[in-house]
Amino acid sequence: MFVCYLDGRQTFDHVWLAGLFYTPIKLNVDRTALLAFRAMFQNACCYIKYNGLRSENVPVPQGTKQGGLSSPLLYLAFIDGLIKELEASGQGLCLYDMDVSSPTFADDVTLLSFSKAAMDRMLNICHSYACKWGYFYNANKCALMIFNKKVPKKTILSQ
Repeated sequence: MFVCYLDGRQTFDHVWLAGLFYTPIKLNVDRTALLAFRAMFQNACCYIKYNGLRSENVPVPQGTKQGGLSSPLLYLAFIDGLIKELEASGQGLCLYDMDVSSPTFADDVTLLSFSKAAMDRMLNICHSYACKWGYFYNANKCALMIFNKKVPKKTILSQ
């Protein structure tokens, strides 16, 4: 089994806002709720407070609010298209008629496949999605592992 661990690079800080609000429209999210979420991000700004002093406001052009209650939900809506595309590809692992090709937690995606060729196709899907939606992976935290690889008989030690 081929397992690839993909880590999104500063995904909550760098979510492309136009893409973030395009996805819920496709998911038929209630229009009023969508407008409320959008209002939270329009003209967003922040400031730094240190030793009782406060900086001037600085515009925040992208990203979701760190620690915001809605941020994980909005992020999952943002990558929903990637998950659906991976599942629809039929390249990943299926157990008992259930697709488990790409379990996801926060900004971490795991790809599961039984062949190198299928894993390559899934990685191409992830790359295309990243290019289209301004999504970046942290190469230092990504890894590919192969499980249950047969050991050649020559390397088995006799007892």
